[in-house]
Amino acid sequence: MHHGEDTVAYLRRGFRVVAIEANPSHIDFKVRKHGCPRTRLLDSYMQWLHNLSIPHWDPDWRLNPDHQSDHQSDLTVINAAVTPHGGSNTTVVLCKNGVNGVSSHVLGAEKETCDRPIEVLSLTCGELILRYGRPWFVKIDVEGMENACIESILALPTSLLPETIAFESPLRAPTPQRGWTCSGACIAAFVHIVDAMNARGYSSWKRQWWRMQSRPGMLPDEVKDKGSAGLETWVKADEVKATACGFFNVSQYTSLKKRWISHISESTGCDLHARLGPRTTSAESSSGARAPVTTIASQLLHPRCSGVPLERCHTTLNSTYASQYEWNRLCHGGVVTVVTK
Repeated sequence: MHHGEDTVAYLRRGFRVVAIEANPSHIDFKVRKHGCPRTRLLDSYMQWLHNLSIPHWDPDWRLNPDHQSDHQSDLTVINAAVTPHGGSNTTVVLCKNGVNGVSSHVLGAEKETCDRPIEVLSLTCGELILRYGRPWFVKIDVEGMENACIESILALPTSLLPETIAFESPLRAPTPQRGWTCSGACIAAFVHIVDAMNARGYSSWKRQWWRMQSRPGMLPDEVKDKGSAGLETWVKADEVKATACGFFNVSQYTSLKKRWISHISESTGCDLHARLGPRTTSAESSSGARAPVTTIASQLLHPRCSGVPLERCHTTLNSTYASQYEWNRLCHGGVVTVVTK
């Protein structure tokens, strides 16, 4: 969840959201500070994960009242780290980062400028889907655990695969601020995950360039491939596998020189959106973006956007005051559940 910009954007548009955040200080700042109650579900959560068996998954498990305690909220915030193997506690380190302030990394995944190890609940993305049901859209930015998250999703039955998965590409020009280059192993892992997703049916892709499309909460149907294609344009997995974000060939990323950037508009990074099935103009026009249900959260957040175009609405709501106002309304509106230790 980090600072919650995407979370609030999705809630504002009528989606129910499950948000993961390993750093308890982010949760305290954005959630507890504004009066959202904490629900101490750690013991029951761990017992549920311990008994979970994906091959014997029961599609009616959510009808059991024992599982309803954290399934009714429009927003569920879980203080947890995404790891390759969930169902236990794990150690993460809080990393000071010049761009984002503080981010959370699983111990060993990031060694530079990291300190303050803490122990939090460890989950896989597949476990989250089994607990909360099939999501329409999964947005993944989990500080080096993207592949682990996606692999756990791909291990699920077809009936549980999300319609769309978006994740941050690991391949972009290195910068002094970021301080690392995607190695040969990194490139191989990227190619592997694109192939694995394509094999499970994620055959349509878009590249959301940060330098041209960096608004929080963008949905796949609003993304223009490489910033300039038509909204109906989707490319095949083979193109993404060969060029990643589309700035360079994949093989070039190990030899790129560091380049200083002062703003995201100079970045060669992107989010990759992958969608089940082939997309065509006729199919896109008939399906379009999912029409979300009206939730209490969207009603609490919507009045400040009434009659205002989405771009202007986001600009208005991006101020510190507006952010505090939104979180206060969510927390005091009773639509938030927090799962923490």
